[in-house]
Amino acid sequence: MIIEQLKHSEAYYGFCQLAVFGCFIIELNIVKLNAENVRFDDFLKYGLRLSLIASLLTMLLVYIFPNDLFALMGPLMIFALGVGIVFAPLRRLAL
Repeated sequence: MIIEQLKHSEAYYGFCQLAVFGCFIIELNIVKLNAENVRFDDFLKYGLRLSLIASLLTMLLVYIFPNDLFALMGPLMIFALGVGIVFAPLRRLAL
């Protein structure tokens, strides 16, 4: 979508992905620092709520601003934060 419809380069797409994955990595580090103080259930509850809010915000902003990249990237970064909150404790539980 970014390359074809919005006419951006592959490098620009890479920088957008870097921002999303950067949020995911930052959140994993925040969870790692708070793993001793916060319960497993709270991580899941907050992460799923944040992901749901980001998903709804994405749908709303893409509907209002269909060809605006920032309307898509902001909520995707918030979604990455929420997913980071959920994945870290689940990964620990699995191992």
